[in-house]
Amino acid sequence: MAAPAARSASALRALSNAARRPQPQRALPSPRLLSSTPLARYTPPPPSYSPSSPSSSPSSSSSLPPRPSTAGTHLYAPRPASQHTFLSTLLTQLGPRALPNPDALDLRTAEKALTHKSGVDKGALYRRSTAGELDAHARSADEGGRIGHNEKLAFVGRRVLRLHLTQHLFTRLSSSHPALLAQALTAPSRSPLSLDALLDTKNLGAGVGRQWGVEGALRWREVRGHDGEVTGLYKCRGSAVEAVVGAVYTTQGIDASSHVFEHLVLPHLALPRSLSAALEGAPAPAPAPAQQVGGAQA
Repeated sequence: MAAPAARSASALRALSNAARRPQPQRALPSPRLLSSTPLARYTPPPPSYSPSSPSSSPSSSSSLPPRPSTAGTHLYAPRPASQHTFLSTLLTQLGPRALPNPDALDLRTAEKALTHKSGVDKGALYRRSTAGELDAHARSADEGGRIGHNEKLAFVGRRVLRLHLTQHLFTRLSSSHPALLAQALTAPSRSPLSLDALLDTKNLGAGVGRQWGVEGALRWREVRGHDGEVTGLYKCRGSAVEAVVGAVYTTQGIDASSHVFEHLVLPHLALPRSLSAALEGAPAPAPAPAQQVGGAQA
């Protein structure tokens, strides 16, 4: 009995020693061998048509629609004389006495009010001669977009439009619909009842600018995508509407700009149904007392 027990103990010791003995590790491949074979670089398939070639067309197996050949930009550049004629004709609808100083709305003012910054020839605008004056070609009356754009006039016009709209809403709704008036004056900018939404530049271009037909006298640069859709038209129209109001305000005064708002802007302004219905049912404001032109006599 002692011999089998001794053999079992020796077998257990042999197994324990084998478990403690470190096993030889398998050698990993050298990194140089991994990088010796270059990776295959993905090469995209050639396009079915060339975007830079308007005449090329996709193959019959391609599922992409053909790009229109009209993609790109196009400059609309009416002459300053045409812009001045448009502005004079537009303001004639106000009546002969609406503008106290119509000569101040000259050709230069009309050109600047109806020129969007996208249509400005910046090279001619900032190019100076050795004498420090603009080149003679830049002062030519037949070339537009040489004296600047309507950004500053549009900045003034936005504030003037906001003033006139606030005054109009307060006069018409303060007694009949005070809650709606408070909502319109305090609504956040994203609300359709807010003044920011009512006088948004794109909304002005879609409504007022379209009714005026201002794009016929507007100098601007059209951007047309590959899908044929024109972008920027509404905003350029709206900037022109704001600039016209700003030009009238800076040259003719607050009363003349109020006439422009009441007769040329407000009838074409896109208003929400609730606000439009409240204005239609509200009593008309009392006429303001007539003021004598030139001041009171002694």
